[in-house]
Amino acid sequence: MKDSKHHIDWPLLLFLASATYVKLYMKVVAVLFYAVYVLYKRYPARKLTSLQWFYVAIAITGVCSSLINDSFYQPQYALGFYLGLFQWGVAFAISYLLLVTVSVLTKQTILRTLKVFFTINAVISLVTLLVLFAEAGFKVPYWLTSSIKYGVSTGDYINGIFNDTSVTNAAINALGAIFFLYYKEFRWAALCTFIMLLCTSNVTVVFMTVVLLAMFFKKDKAIKRNAVLLILMMAVSYPILSPQNLKYIEVVYEREKKDNYEIGLAKLKDKKITVSSAAKEEDFFDKKISSTYRGEDYQSWIKAYKYYPYRQDIESPVFNSKEYYLNIKKYKMGLKQEALTNLGGELYQLKDEATKEKKDGEIGDNDEESEYGQLNPFALQTAIANWYHTPASSSVLNNYNMPGKLYTNMQTLYFLRSNTTHMFFGAGIGNFSSKLAIKMTGLGLQGSYPPEKIYVNRDFLQYHFYTLLFYLSRHAAEHSVMNMPNSTYNQIVGEYGLIGFVLFLVLYVGFVLKRRKRLQSGVFIAAIVFMFLGMEYWFELLSLTVVFELLIMSELFAKTENDTE
Repeated sequence: MKDSKHHIDWPLLLFLASATYVKLYMKVVAVLFYAVYVLYKRYPARKLTSLQWFYVAIAITGVCSSLINDSFYQPQYALGFYLGLFQWGVAFAISYLLLVTVSVLTKQTILRTLKVFFTINAVISLVTLLVLFAEAGFKVPYWLTSSIKYGVSTGDYINGIFNDTSVTNAAINALGAIFFLYYKEFRWAALCTFIMLLCTSNVTVVFMTVVLLAMFFKKDKAIKRNAVLLILMMAVSYPILSPQNLKYIEVVYEREKKDNYEIGLAKLKDKKITVSSAAKEEDFFDKKISSTYRGEDYQSWIKAYKYYPYRQDIESPVFNSKEYYLNIKKYKMGLKQEALTNLGGELYQLKDEATKEKKDGEIGDNDEESEYGQLNPFALQTAIANWYHTPASSSVLNNYNMPGKLYTNMQTLYFLRSNTTHMFFGAGIGNFSSKLAIKMTGLGLQGSYPPEKIYVNRDFLQYHFYTLLFYLSRHAAEHSVMNMPNSTYNQIVGEYGLIGFVLFLVLYVGFVLKRRKRLQSGVFIAAIVFMFLGMEYWFELLSLTVVFELLIMSELFAKTENDTE
């Protein structure tokens, strides 16, 4: 197959742009049309690699987990279950089509195609920035502090070709920067880094710095030099571009809090430790709590409570005492004292109202703002009190001095140990921690969902849903990705158990480790991707993982131009 010197694979470019777009229907259309193109071009079929087998195996594990947990007892679960299964199927299809494609193209063609892809993304990002400049009265929007739309939130709007959160744009550009840097395409690496900085994602900048420092230990002097130049570029540009993002770290993590964790326990010492009796398998930790501890002295109570630091107990009619699943009517009424016509509508407030409430100089994190909209914290606090019969102000999280993400990780490990079913199989698809689980709540936090199909599993309600609502009910500065439960690791371990996690390690991570000596930039790209996986539900987003797999497989399976002659 001959490749001209300046050849760009336009079908691959269109497929990549569509497959990484935020909307699922666009991904499906991309798969269908590109599959037809691949058949028309008679691209030879390829044997599945462990990357593709991972998607097959995790879907099968999810089916088994949902069945074992008796999730289908609740009829509303079916829609979410099939949607989750369908997403894994789309992920498999995209991965396989990329495998087939890179096997017939040259590395040079893929490189040129990626340049066009990142150019289009850069143009869209810069045009968005120009619009923000104009709306801000031709002032630097990043420096404004009096408007909720600008200042620290400016980067939220730099979504690029993906039309997802700015974190997606930042993360994928970080991959592009590492890829181009390794192949000595410094101008392209600098362009990707600049777009990444415009998104003002603190986490991405930190991860990028770590990987660039690691690249400094390569023997290649050009790679070392360029890595240092990119670090200097970030060190100089980021504080100038968005000084408020640096201040954000101080505002959130140095905000005055009580230092003693037991103060939080003391607030709850009169709260009974009761759990719905509807669990299919008795919780191991329930056995550790004797009813005699209730009302006993404080030290005895603490001894009992140490088994419950990561699970929010339910003392409300939201759950039927004889059933494992949500009482939908009571759940809706939990939002306010009468059933809502438009479920979740009161959780959002008008931007004008929010602007009036926001004082000059207040810092809000930009990572989650666009994803969850302008939430009404007072409505969320009311919902928390109604659902859990415990006000948010009495939560142990009030005195948790670490990032909420770490707390959710501990919740997941706690849940894993709660009984043998959870340990090996997890809670099932959409039952513990995922964008799907959030979507099925019907609150509009991850897009719309049919009110009649609303479903919330008790495990999600007691663990990550509570943590999510708690932080969203707080000051905007705490709406950070560092406080949210969003994490691929939380999803895999919580919903698919140790079996799912082992599959991920063996099939997905193992694919990279087994071929690490053949990989070039792929080693560093994999390193930053595995860090990113702890920050978002990337397997559901189908954007970062799509670009990651393309870059990895192109280094392993694509031809060189000498092979085509």
